[in-house]
Amino acid sequence: VKTECIMSGDPVSKQLYRQLIPPIFIAYVFLVLAVKRRLSPKTELVPEFSNTSGTILMMFFVSICISAFDPLVCYSHPGHVYSSMRKEPSVLCFDSSEHVAMLVIGMLAFALTPLPFLSVAIFAVWKYPRYIAMHDITFMKAFRFLFFRYEPSAYFFGVVLLLRNLFICLVPVVIRDDIAAQILAIAAIVVVSIVAQCLLRPWRNFLANILDGAMTGCVLLVLISGAVGGGYTAAEATVQSISVFVVAAFLSMWVALIAWNVYKQLNRSDIYDMFICHDKVGAAGQARLLKVMVAERTFQRVSLDSDDLQQLDALLDTIKAKVRHLVVYMTRSTLARPWCAGEIVAAFKTGKPITAVLTPSFVAPNEEQLSSVGTYLDIGGADLLVQFGIAMADLRNIFAQLVEARGCSHVQVDTVPTSTGHFQDLAGRLVQKDTKITPSVHAPSPGCLIVSADPCDPEAAAAGCILVSKAKYLVSTFLPESVCFLPDHMSSGMDAHRVALATARALVVVLSAETLVSRHQLEIIAHVKGLNEKDHGPVAIPVNVDFSPPSTHYYSRVLPQIWPEVSEAQVRRIGVFFRTASCPYSTRASDQVLRAQIHAIVRRIPLNWTSASGIGAGIYEDDLTHIEFEDNDGEEEEEEKEEEEQYEEEEEEEQEEIEEEVVREPLRSGLAAKLPGMRASELASMP
Repeated sequence: VKTECIMSGDPVSKQLYRQLIPPIFIAYVFLVLAVKRRLSPKTELVPEFSNTSGTILMMFFVSICISAFDPLVCYSHPGHVYSSMRKEPSVLCFDSSEHVAMLVIGMLAFALTPLPFLSVAIFAVWKYPRYIAMHDITFMKAFRFLFFRYEPSAYFFGVVLLLRNLFICLVPVVIRDDIAAQILAIAAIVVVSIVAQCLLRPWRNFLANILDGAMTGCVLLVLISGAVGGGYTAAEATVQSISVFVVAAFLSMWVALIAWNVYKQLNRSDIYDMFICHDKVGAAGQARLLKVMVAERTFQRVSLDSDDLQQLDALLDTIKAKVRHLVVYMTRSTLARPWCAGEIVAAFKTGKPITAVLTPSFVAPNEEQLSSVGTYLDIGGADLLVQFGIAMADLRNIFAQLVEARGCSHVQVDTVPTSTGHFQDLAGRLVQKDTKITPSVHAPSPGCLIVSADPCDPEAAAAGCILVSKAKYLVSTFLPESVCFLPDHMSSGMDAHRVALATARALVVVLSAETLVSRHQLEIIAHVKGLNEKDHGPVAIPVNVDFSPPSTHYYSRVLPQIWPEVSEAQVRRIGVFFRTASCPYSTRASDQVLRAQIHAIVRRIPLNWTSASGIGAGIYEDDLTHIEFEDNDGEEEEEEKEEEEQYEEEEEEEQEEIEEEVVREPLRSGLAAKLPGMRASELASMP
């Protein structure tokens, strides 16, 4: 920043002018935005000011830091008795009042502009995951300059660049007279930056990643060219010290790598005691629940392939070298999945203990299917396995051994597992510890959290069991009552369930693919929404596992067939619930994603609850602070009425379209003559 072009003076004055430029410019930005806010009230002053000033400071961060550090960049006089500033050679470093004044100005300027900016950037990066989980749009607008250019997985890279630039600015401050050491230090910082950029690939645009690496490499080449052609002389001691340091660092990395590999071989913490092979589409929840239960019983390391999805060859290497026991959870499509087939072949060929869990949905392939096992696999599965050296003849023989229990053991599941007790029994059989099928530990009690799932769908039941298992630890600080899983108490009957729901704190409804045809869940939903209309009952929290909302004709045609006694009010309540925003909950995701989703569900549970408090008892926040609901019952009733009227209008319009389509479609397809009592020519003339 050449302030000499517009003003002159002594070195102290020029230093002061230079340091005043950034705060004056930031104040100017604030003034412009304030005027804009005055002219356009919709202008968001704080987010726009933060983003604009942050963008400017990011662009000129190096210049501002160098200007602040100028009094610290000195060179020694011959004899090394005195030293002068490189920026102002007439000023003696630390031996003149001018230098002291310039030093104070520079340090104050650094403490007032670059340092606070860097601190705020680090704080924003630290809080980024929390504010993203809260969907805080204001935060994202305010710090758009820091995050919008980078991939979500590398959201912190803006701070990495700021720290890199700061370290480069500090090199001439720390290393004063040794040019060779300065060049080496800057080159080391640039090399570390290139390695980080190659590992993270932070930029959203693929080309930007390539250009960033290439441009940083060019900076490194410029440094080397300057060192070679600049005529600098380096002290022999410096060259020797640098060479020793580089060689020592190289050897240390090799020694550390060898020691790490030896340690990993002696302490195989990456060994899995059990690996559960399963069909991710049809049994993801059941396999994950078994993993949780087996790990709780035995404290063993249990893994699923969905925990660390990778290339098939790496997964097969994991089965061969890092798995002690393979469990094949056999459902309808398990053997048709090429990944499952590859895992089974790898386990058989390496002599691993194998246990096949035969569920009621599993149908063993017949002789014809085994003879053409390539077509039995999913489309493209045979080609995929052949690429990794798995022959179809080997696969055919191994499938036959697996089905006939040759070289492996079977665990037969006679009934569809739909309760905690069923899965506990299965987990006990897998680890050879028999357990009785018992109901859930906790029965429904006033103020409890109730989890409902389709009692006939094993995937939904498994998802509900996992939710209960994980949520009971999260809610223990504010929910002294029990967490109850409703399918564990099906023998109590629907009347007992209604009584329990009337005094519950919250109801989590696991919406699955079979929810629309599950009368039990439909009755639960209608009953709870009926209680809510009277300002009673639990807060209903829909959780979407694998659910698609129905079309309007479902309520008039399908629902009455599933529940013949359903009333119009109950149909309306069910429709309102299905249109409520639901929490995502995927048992196919990794443990980390699943944990975050369960946290989001728990945050919707009311905190303040009494037996007479009704549905508006509390509010949920990230920090779980106690905040009462506002009294807005009248507004909610008006909104609900408007929503019901809109829904009824849409239903009538769609019903009319369906009826018209029923009449007109036969005309289009040439089947009009088959309608009794009318000729095709008469039907064609119908409006």
